[in-house]
Amino acid sequence: MMPSFVIFGATGDLTGRFLLPAFAHLIQADKLPIPPVIVGVGREPWDRAEFRRHAEEQLVLHSEAETRV
Repeated sequence: MMPSFVIFGATGDLTGRFLLPAFAHLIQADKLPIPPVIVGVGREPWDRAEFRRHAEEQLVLHSEAETRV
């Protein structure tokens, strides 16, 4: 059985800064199956493409912040 995750507030700031990068690190460390099942619920009326773009932007920002520290 594949693990499933539901993120409430998926379009919010904390998800972008903390949860999405945490999932990315877990996947890179082979701690989660690929692809994990992640369902996001948020206030913004985004479709899948808009959310993916947001997620990619947040991951880039997180990586840059991590290398500056």
